[in-house]
Amino acid sequence: MRMTLRKKLIGSYMCLSVLVLLAGLGSIVILGKVSKSADLVSKVEMPTQYAVLQTALALDKAQGSLQKYLYATSDIEAAEKEIIRQFEEFDMWLDMLDLGSDTPEFRNSPAGTLYASQRLSIIVPRVSETLRQTTAAINAQGHTLKDGAQQLFLAQRQNVQL
Repeated sequence: MRMTLRKKLIGSYMCLSVLVLLAGLGSIVILGKVSKSADLVSKVEMPTQYAVLQTALALDKAQGSLQKYLYATSDIEAAEKEIIRQFEEFDMWLDMLDLGSDTPEFRNSPAGTLYASQRLSIIVPRVSETLRQTTAAINAQGHTLKDGAQQLFLAQRQNVQL
């Protein structure tokens, strides 16, 4: 069998098309892996990071309100309600991390009620056991801060009455 120019060209185009097909299949496999990785980031890690930032922001707002409260001379009841609301928001974000926002445990809690009243739609998965220990420690410190705020409320009411 003689290799004519026509057969050589057809053979080379066939080899080239097989190489392109293999490269395309390899790209599809790699794209599938990248897609799964992006799903993990968008569905698990980003909502968790958002909830962590919102937790810190709620605590920062409460701390700022407490500092303003120290110098309040009137309308302290409204300021107290605002501080309590900010602490509840802090608890909501922390519980969302601890329990996961999709769980019945969270939905039936006071934090879940606040979540529903704010019409939030973020789905935060339950964090790992290591992070749950961290959220438990933060929660304990939060209770200490809230107890201190209650004592501050009593002292400020007495101070304003004088």
